[in-house]
Amino acid sequence: MFVGITRQVLVSAVRTGRVAGRHNFSTGRSMRGGHGHEKEQGWAYRNWDDYGPKGRWWSNVGLGILTATYWWIFHGIFTEPEHIIGHGEYLDVTKLTDAQLGIPADE
Repeated sequence: MFVGITRQVLVSAVRTGRVAGRHNFSTGRSMRGGHGHEKEQGWAYRNWDDYGPKGRWWSNVGLGILTATYWWIFHGIFTEPEHIIGHGEYLDVTKLTDAQLGIPADE
């Protein structure tokens, strides 16, 4: 079964002259470098050298606020884990009676 399907795929590829590996998924031209920027950093999705329109000071303020926020979250998790795992002790359900579980008595 598998040999027959493989043979059909190969025969159709030879007849049409197309091989799947020759075609790329991308349709744009490839970029391989900084392309004239003062700081040649190579290709990147976003440019990490620029601080943005507000400048370096506001970038550092944002980083400080982000750091304080994550510190607040993780400090709360590590010092008061009850907010995540619940308050009090868990009941041992094997030691509860039928009345506590709401099971009617046998008659």
